[in-house]
Amino acid sequence: MIRTNTRVAAGKTGPRITTGRKIKTLLALVGLLGAVNMYGVTIPIYDTGGFEDPSNDRLHPTDRSQRWLGASDLSNSKTLAESFSLQHNSVLDSVELWTYDTKDGSAGTLQQIQYAIYTGATQPTGAPLASGLGQITSSVELAGHRSSYAEGDMVIQTVFNLVTPFHLAPDVIYWLALTACTDPLGVSCTAQWAEAGSGAVGGTYLVQTDTGWVSVAGDRAFELEGHTSANVPETGSTLAFLVLAMLPLAGLRWMARKTLV
Repeated sequence: MIRTNTRVAAGKTGPRITTGRKIKTLLALVGLLGAVNMYGVTIPIYDTGGFEDPSNDRLHPTDRSQRWLGASDLSNSKTLAESFSLQHNSVLDSVELWTYDTKDGSAGTLQQIQYAIYTGATQPTGAPLASGLGQITSSVELAGHRSSYAEGDMVIQTVFNLVTPFHLAPDVIYWLALTACTDPLGVSCTAQWAEAGSGAVGGTYLVQTDTGWVSVAGDRAFELEGHTSANVPETGSTLAFLVLAMLPLAGLRWMARKTLV
C-alpha cells in the first residue's frame, strides 16, 4: 500500500491511499490457490493391491519368465501389458510399479521405460492413445522385501511420469503396455514385473510376441497416480469451474476498493 499527499481543497493537502504491488500480488496468490484447490493434489487413482513379496520357498521360486534385461536401448526389450479400468473420470500423471530381481550381482533398477496406453476388450487394439518415454523419477530397492534364502529375489520400486498427463474415462478397458531395460553394464541385473497383491481387482497380463499378444498367468503390480473426477472438471463444465474460481478474486477486489474509499 502506498500513501501519498494530494490536494483536497484549495491550499490544503491530505492523505490519499492507492493500491500498489501488494494488492496485485495478493490477488495473484489467491488465484493460484484457487486453481490448486480446484484441481487438487496427485492421488492414487488405481492400484493392484500392492505387490506380492518374492517367494521364500526354494522349491517354488518366484516366476522369472518375462524379464527385462540390461541394454543400452529398448530395441530388443520385451513389451508387457496389463489391463485396468476406472470408475471415474481421471487424469493420469505418473505410474509406480514394482519388479523382482535376484539378490546376486547389481540391482536391476530400470534405466529406460517406454509406456503406451491402449483400449481393447481382450488385448491392446489399434494405435496407442498415449505413449512416450517415461520420465523416471526413482528406481530403488525396497528394504524388507527379500526372499529368505540366498538365491532368492528382492523388490525394486520404480516411479515415472508421463510425458503429458492423459485423460482416462470410466468403464473403459485400458491396457498399460511397458517396455523397459536395466543397466547394460550391471551384473546379473534383470527386472521381472512383480505379481499384484492379494487384493487385486483382476486384470489380464500379456506379453507381445512376433505373432501377437500372448496371455501370461497372474496379474502385475502397479499404481496409477493423478486426479479423479472429484477434482477434475468435465469438459463441458470447465467454464463454470473457472467462473467459480474467479468469484473469490472479485470479492477480494470489491473489499479492497471499499476499504480504500
